[in-house]
Amino acid sequence: LVFDIPTSATGFGVGDAKVLNFYDEATRRIEQLPGVDGVTVGSTVPWRDASTSSLGGPFAVEGYKPANGEENPRAGFRIVAPKFFSVLGVPLVEGREFGDQDRADGEPVAIVSQSLAQRLFPNGDALNRHVWWTDSLMVSFGLGKPRRIVGIAADVDDVHVVRRPGMTIYQPVRQIGFAGRLFVHASGDPYALIPAVTRVIRQLSADQPVERAATLEDVRAQVVSPDRVNA
Repeated sequence: LVFDIPTSATGFGVGDAKVLNFYDEATRRIEQLPGVDGVTVGSTVPWRDASTSSLGGPFAVEGYKPANGEENPRAGFRIVAPKFFSVLGVPLVEGREFGDQDRADGEPVAIVSQSLAQRLFPNGDALNRHVWWTDSLMVSFGLGKPRRIVGIAADVDDVHVVRRPGMTIYQPVRQIGFAGRLFVHASGDPYALIPAVTRVIRQLSADQPVERAATLEDVRAQVVSPDRVNA
């Protein structure tokens, strides 16, 4: 079950400690609700946010030099919290998920997709190497510093309904300061949880919007409906 929770609507900015504490407390409380198996936050709802999920761009990795005339490889940029991959059922190929230790005052870290690791580290030594953005916009946002790769996740194509291999770099919410999307893994009827989840969030912040609640299955069905009609 996914929700949009745009904290900007409450006047909080990116990196505001109140926003990060809100994510932590909302996750903790919602996880205690009956029928909830896991909770996390992130920056992108698969498929639904495809039109706004173009953040990313060229990047560089430790030990890889593009050939003459070859441009730096490109990757998508996603911001995720601890337990993101387990809550969404995305296997970790190697390494670990982000944890509570991955904060703004800690070591800069990243998780990369399997296709990125295979292409740029063909010897299988991606873990503990460093990756950094070279795109001028990303650098202007303070994202140009090298980050140690602590995990490799199976490829997830959250833009195209028909899957394509995609290079993606994930960075922790606590080091970026933004998420905006809530993910709740339900053991029963997900839609039955919407009132309880909304109530928890409103108890934490009365003005916090809770929008567009839907299951990923229904999000996908909505995205493919024009193709089904055409077919």
